[in-house]
Amino acid sequence: MNFDLLKKYLDGNTSQSEREEVFCWIKSSPENEKEFNHLRRLQDISLWRLSGEKHILSRKKQRKMISPIFWGIAAVFLAGIFLSVFIYHRDFFGQDEDMALKDKFMGMQQIVVPAGQSVKLLLADGTNVWLNSKSKLVFPSTFNDSQRVVQLQGEGFFEVAHDPQHPFIVEVDRYSVKVLGTEFNVKAYNPDKHFETSLLSGSVEINRKESSENLLLKPQECVIITDSEVKLTTIDTNSFLWRDGILSLDNRSIYEIASLLEQYYDTKINIAEGRTMTRRYTGKFRLQDGAAHILKVLELQNDFKVGNDTINNLITIE
Repeated sequence: MNFDLLKKYLDGNTSQSEREEVFCWIKSSPENEKEFNHLRRLQDISLWRLSGEKHILSRKKQRKMISPIFWGIAAVFLAGIFLSVFIYHRDFFGQDEDMALKDKFMGMQQIVVPAGQSVKLLLADGTNVWLNSKSKLVFPSTFNDSQRVVQLQGEGFFEVAHDPQHPFIVEVDRYSVKVLGTEFNVKAYNPDKHFETSLLSGSVEINRKESSENLLLKPQECVIITDSEVKLTTIDTNSFLWRDGILSLDNRSIYEIASLLEQYYDTKINIAEGRTMTRRYTGKFRLQDGAAHILKVLELQNDFKVGNDTINNLITIE
């Protein structure tokens, strides 16, 4: 198989005919499928390896590494030092290759995204998925049933491969989102308190599992369900820039920003009691820069001070 074509396929940039060519190659032999799965795991691992190398690389070098990093790791693999990547993979997940083979045998796989990172992956049916920071997706190696079902914790953006005979379903705790072929975003870090679905194109049906209630979304609509209300709004496409590693803030208070950063970076942010901060903020930041850096930028034109206790993973705003 042409290596450049596999690169395009894993990046999600292939045409329909190219996808069919890759699918046929993968399914033509167990060896081909094993090789492809190795490369796909390397693509996921490469994003996590980057966070461990930040203390070595300057910011300038980091910028240069972001887009080609998978192919750098793949080149290392092809050069014959896959062992180091394997050791990292085993240590990161706390399991050995036998456990990975067991998961594959059971037919289910999962991706867990670390804080401050995002991951793109391609499912067996051709569906593209982007997972945001601190998100988890459980999915089958192949879709053999009448329905294509995945389980999500956190936030995911889906470009679903059209297949009317096999509906695609995203299960999130008490909710399920059912589609035939569409682009949509699901946000459910704490679905008991906040569940959100945005539809860019196509149609989706949102079902509440413990009742017969359902809601059909139209393109460019967003539904936000909290413990107190169901709110239908128009989508803001800037909300999905996290797929490109960008945090977009639109008229947010410092309290809303702090809550968002805690969610993305798995850190605690304390705002001094008695402070009244009414200013709202709009702007874009690189997710890889971290919570403390984002708040330090906001600090430049404001009257608060940011402290960063890295030992206790605590950021203070005074």
